[in-house]
Amino acid sequence: MSPNKRIALNILATYGRTVVGVLCGIFSTRWVLMALGKEDFGLFGLVGSLVIFMSFFNTQFAGALSRFYAYAVGQAKVAADANQALEECRKWFSVGVTIHTFIPLALVVVGYPIGAWAISTGVVGVPTSRADACVWLWRFVCASSFVSMLNVPFNAMYIAKQYIAELTIYSLVQTIVRTAFIYCMTLRRGDWLVSYGLATCLIMIIPQVLICLRAVFVFRECRLRFTYMLLGSYMKKLASYAGWQTFGGVGFLARHQVLTVVVNRFFGPKITASFSIGSTVSGEAAALTGALNAAFAPAITTACGEGDWQRVRAMAYHACKFGILLTLLFAVPMGIEMEEILHIWLTDVPQWTEGICLIMLAVVVVEKFSLGHGIGVNASGRVAQFQVFRGLACLTAIPFSIVSVLVFRHVYAVAISLLATTCLACCSDVWIARTRIGLSVRYWFIRIIIPLGVVCVIVCAVGFVPRYFMPPSILRVVATTLITFVGLIPLSWYFVLNGDERLFLVQKFAIIVARFKR
Repeated sequence: MSPNKRIALNILATYGRTVVGVLCGIFSTRWVLMALGKEDFGLFGLVGSLVIFMSFFNTQFAGALSRFYAYAVGQAKVAADANQALEECRKWFSVGVTIHTFIPLALVVVGYPIGAWAISTGVVGVPTSRADACVWLWRFVCASSFVSMLNVPFNAMYIAKQYIAELTIYSLVQTIVRTAFIYCMTLRRGDWLVSYGLATCLIMIIPQVLICLRAVFVFRECRLRFTYMLLGSYMKKLASYAGWQTFGGVGFLARHQVLTVVVNRFFGPKITASFSIGSTVSGEAAALTGALNAAFAPAITTACGEGDWQRVRAMAYHACKFGILLTLLFAVPMGIEMEEILHIWLTDVPQWTEGICLIMLAVVVVEKFSLGHGIGVNASGRVAQFQVFRGLACLTAIPFSIVSVLVFRHVYAVAISLLATTCLACCSDVWIARTRIGLSVRYWFIRIIIPLGVVCVIVCAVGFVPRYFMPPSILRVVATTLITFVGLIPLSWYFVLNGDERLFLVQKFAIIVARFKR
């Protein structure tokens, strides 16, 4: 399969999975809120956020490992000796297994008692009456995270080989089973916090085991060589790359996770539930472009390995453009009808949820402005300056949010702090990518940002029309969605996409139609 066909297949498969996930998420979040109650729902989000700190460093190594896998795959395509190229990939795999065995063990040994202590003593704001239940929830979260971390070398090989469509099958089954269990929770009243944590843990672990077994049989690179497991030079390269990613990732992590703790400490679990709902909405919107990131990242890295820098820059621009477009398809109609959607979705909407969700949607859109820039720089391997500036930009979220809360005494201050630091990080990404991989700021601003901004303003204006003629209802939500789709797609086709991009989409659509007819 050609690289373009592989990218198109991965985008379609992942996007289709994501749409199903969004639809299931719309119902499941409401059902979880009904079954757990506002306080337990907020506590579940709080405990879930704590595991990010335990798995964070491992995640950085996972990203680094995926990059070196894909780079080695690109080098193998132009290598004279195929066997030598295969052994190079096996070296990275064996080193990856070593790292992702010892780091999870160390993180669990250190992170679990710290998390349990923070929950039991109320440091993170857990009420005494729910401390025992939250400790059990923490154990389940740690167990599922531990297995996921062990499986990173195998998942990374799927991504590097661009077998992303196959991974979507496992994720789709997880989503459906989780949604079915959540629905069952609504049929019987009770204290579901611990049981929900256990079910979520099992639903996460079982597919990871299947992915691992499948990778061993499918990929020749997934053959463990004990002589390669402690290669110092490879560990040094991996540690250096992951170290710089860690610096940038610390800021990104802090602005998303520490802010949850800040909200809980200043406003309590019920307002934390509002913030968690906003995070869920932004997560679903961001997931719609996750297909692009998953499809473009290994392709761009492989192109770097081949030395094809012109193709690297072209795909980076495509990632920015399509990322913003796909996000706007979701964000514009939802932003216009946010109040009605929340009432249909949750019925009993926690205070301040609407405003938080609108700000979170804006954060997701801004993040996509520099999607291709981040992928391109990470693929090149020259990440030190990029990650330093990004990390510093994101770290400002912590003091900015605390000062804002102390001054304004409102949860919106935290969300606005997140938006402000996201804009700062985006500017940093664009400027550094200009010097590292030659992405033009002028081209990005004139050919991508300005056309998309104009299209977005026009579509938003048209999208408000149903509000003047129809009462609040699900029918009005559908009408607004259809009108924005009808406006956004043709305007983007003629004023945002260039000739090559339009031709690419037409060809892929024709292939899909032909296969459907057969």
